[in-house]
Amino acid sequence: MDFVKAHLNSKILVFLSTCKQVIFFVVEAFKKWRPGISLKCLHGRMKQERRINIYSQLCEQRFVLVSTDVAARGLDFNKVVDWVVQVDCPEDVASYIHRLGLIYKANMKRIQPMYGLLSALLVKHFELQELVVKAFIRYMQCIHIQKEKDAFDVLQLPIDEFAASMGLALTPNIRFVN
Repeated sequence: MDFVKAHLNSKILVFLSTCKQVIFFVVEAFKKWRPGISLKCLHGRMKQERRINIYSQLCEQRFVLVSTDVAARGLDFNKVVDWVVQVDCPEDVASYIHRLGLIYKANMKRIQPMYGLLSALLVKHFELQELVVKAFIRYMQCIHIQKEKDAFDVLQLPIDEFAASMGLALTPNIRFVN
């Protein structure tokens, strides 16, 4: 959020792992925060025609596009966007390279934890609870099915801290992690 606010005059592409994360952050959380820049999303549940339309809009307009890896392949964003932000780790090196646009070293003094903002948002808009729980569980499933268990081992992750970072007061029960 701080990065977006610091670059309001930029075109930004943000990558998340799952459709549910994209929908939660774009359709619900960011739109309620109103960061001062338009937000749009791109994910695999959208028809190809709509995805191409959003890409065309990004070529002409300034907004933040939050996407799954569906935008990493087949669409050339290198000359279209100013910044590429990878919130989640891609599933493999090839996906990382496809997502890659610019490498940016964050100014650690400007970074603020999101959990307080998200937690307050979830209290104010209780209807978002179900969406954020679904996004959390789907992300955990994505990590769980990764082949490279040396890097993607759900049992080694700080799950409680991740849940808190999404604004959740309690970590949702995940059947396959018990």
